[in-house]
Amino acid sequence: MKNIFIYIALLVVGLTASSCSEEVVSPVADYPMLTINLSSSNLQTKAPIEGVQNLNENLIKTIHYFLYPMGKTNEPAVLYNSTPITTSKEMTESFNVPLDETLLSRLFVYPQEKCKVFLIVNLPEGIALPTDTSLDNLKKIAVEANFSAPLPVGTFVMTGEGEANLQSRTLNPAATGTIGVDRLAAKLVLNVKTTNTYDDAGTSWTSEPRSMKVSLFNCVNNAELSGVPVDNPIRFDYSPRDFDTTLGETHTACVCDPFYTYPIEWTPGVETEPYFFIMLPWTDGTTHKPCYYKVILSDTHLDSNNWYNLNLALSVLGSFNENEPTVVVSNADYYVLNWGDATDKAGDVHDVIADIHGARYLVVDQDVYELNNQNSISIPFTTSHTCEIVDMSTSRVLNQATITRPDYSKDNAVLNASYAWNSSTWSLRIEGNNIVFNHNLNNDLSSRSIDYAPYTIRFTIRHADDPSTDHDITIIQNPAMIIEADQNRRLQSSDYGGTYIDGQQGSNAPYTGTYKLSEAHTKNPNMYVIETTTLSQGSDLVIGDPRQMDVNNLGVSFSSAKGIENLDGENRTLEYYYPTLASAETKNMIAPKFRIASSHGVCRNGLTYAQAQARCASYQEDGYPAGRWRVPTYGEIRFMVTLSTYSIIPSLFSGTVSYWYAGGYVRGDMSSDTPGTTTGSNVMVRCVYDEWYWGNSQYPRMPGENIAFAWGDAER
Repeated sequence: MKNIFIYIALLVVGLTASSCSEEVVSPVADYPMLTINLSSSNLQTKAPIEGVQNLNENLIKTIHYFLYPMGKTNEPAVLYNSTPITTSKEMTESFNVPLDETLLSRLFVYPQEKCKVFLIVNLPEGIALPTDTSLDNLKKIAVEANFSAPLPVGTFVMTGEGEANLQSRTLNPAATGTIGVDRLAAKLVLNVKTTNTYDDAGTSWTSEPRSMKVSLFNCVNNAELSGVPVDNPIRFDYSPRDFDTTLGETHTACVCDPFYTYPIEWTPGVETEPYFFIMLPWTDGTTHKPCYYKVILSDTHLDSNNWYNLNLALSVLGSFNENEPTVVVSNADYYVLNWGDATDKAGDVHDVIADIHGARYLVVDQDVYELNNQNSISIPFTTSHTCEIVDMSTSRVLNQATITRPDYSKDNAVLNASYAWNSSTWSLRIEGNNIVFNHNLNNDLSSRSIDYAPYTIRFTIRHADDPSTDHDITIIQNPAMIIEADQNRRLQSSDYGGTYIDGQQGSNAPYTGTYKLSEAHTKNPNMYVIETTTLSQGSDLVIGDPRQMDVNNLGVSFSSAKGIENLDGENRTLEYYYPTLASAETKNMIAPKFRIASSHGVCRNGLTYAQAQARCASYQEDGYPAGRWRVPTYGEIRFMVTLSTYSIIPSLFSGTVSYWYAGGYVRGDMSSDTPGTTTGSNVMVRCVYDEWYWGNSQYPRMPGENIAFAWGDAER
């Protein structure tokens, strides 16, 4: 493109020296005056001339001009004014500014024969000029656009700076000058070429460029006239655009309308880095899959009046995951020219293409895949070269993975156990362009080898001829039953672990009190959370909600404390308690997900059934508030004892002691059951918390801060 030029001719005319009129004064015959000739040529680009004109890139509607003596641009302008332009987009226009001898002498201070000229073209309406019209101050004027609106843009703000040369102090023209004007915005153009077909592991894919879309992200709508990127950018994203397509024999050339933005600078890799986002559908004749590409500019700034032209060749499938597009980066993927010049210094038009056909790439849609009670998964990937799978920990063993699973069998520790790869039970291989994983879970409750916690499988897929091109993948395989050991967040081993009974701690707490770990018979700080989604066939256990449907606050006058729903509100007592229902229907019922108290919650002495209910109703541990804990069912105790028998979790119930369940009590080794009774005074209780209903909701606490007692009950 050619630059826009404004020609200035100065003529001597009589007018008061202080004139700064906002109206243009028409020329008067035989009087000297300043004449400004405005000339705008068509901008030469590879796009048709009418296309540029239709986009208003050349349109000039108003001009603000500011005149300074040489060396005095740090002072307010001697003369400034504005004039509207009412001609066509391709224009040659003249307007006249009357001068007098005083203004002439102030601008061209003898013996100086030049003055400084600054022009603002298409200043948006509503922007007031500063009182101080010095050049630096004018360049601080802030403007805002709406580049994301439908094309064409109304006008483009431009600025120009130059000099006028004195020709004569008495003859016409008095002075002349040529001022080049630059647009404040930057222009970006994307051209895409796509191949008709691409063979991928024996499958032929055909691109569908007529449905291709492109967006540009992290552009800026505000600037200062200086053209320096602003500190407070107003960022925006372009909505997806279609391409104009021209079919060829071997590929399709696609051009989209230009994008505009005010100047930006960035650090590579930051979240606000500008990038193109392309969606190109491909079809294998049966299915249609959109592929996504993220095109990163190889620079770190977009400058005023620069035209950034990107020619991109898409010859391979991209990512099928919109959130993880294939990233295209190349130092030769675009060229930068002055918006007014489409050629380089040698006069040659650039035609550089970033072709990713020959690139080395490996695309997997995700890093982590989670299986919920599933034995297998097929993970698709796209690659330019033959791949292999290796164990992540060794990076040597083919078609194997690193396997870990929590080990809860120790009394006061949680270990992350490693499992040796066994090809008879684990399978990991590449089939075509898919990673196929298989491991049959054991969900049989009667089996000592039942799977009870998530397996974490880690491996690496990489190019066989270049291990540096790789992708780490993690599969988390959740069985039907998941156990978690949640260690009490106690401040120190000698405290009570945030356990309260009706607002009190230790031996003075009601219903036989609470323990410090240092004085407890068992010193296990873990609360165990057990989640069960399915039961093995033939099991007499039932998954459900074992609580009563109606409120039953047990007829006990509990203490007053804050409610967790409003810790700044008034104190209250227990209001909406739903104890465990004692019935044949709920005896073998287990909650979908429940938590059992740690060793802090072990009873010091035996209790009656009523005391056991009151203890659990007012029990709180580690921020899990009172009003939510309850007496367990028989099925829940049996379930936990079975897990201890299988050495999955430590023993939580003593085999020589009886424990209350809803409607009876049972020995800790399950050797004897006394159902249908609430009598007895030397029976213990281990309270449970309905995690499935309340979630992992704890009393808020800052680090190092003690946990206060609070009620957490709520109406169903």
